[in-house]
Amino acid sequence: MRSHAWSATPLGLPDGWPQPLKTLVSVILGSSQPMFVTWGPERTLLYNDAYAEILADKHPSAMGGDLLDVWSEISVD
Repeated sequence: MRSHAWSATPLGLPDGWPQPLKTLVSVILGSSQPMFVTWGPERTLLYNDAYAEILADKHPSAMGGDLLDVWSEISVD
């Protein structure tokens, strides 16, 4: 996550993230269980290494992406 180009996402750089998001990301990154969060109206996806295994070939491009785009095969209209 640290090396991701966050400035190119709707969230912007981590220094500008709201404290609740920073707290959630800290919990997620500290967990060995697969965890993710989506944030904002753009459904920006953030996740830990364990969840990256679930994403398989969708990782690393899924990081910072829209959840509905990342998992388009399960999206409902």
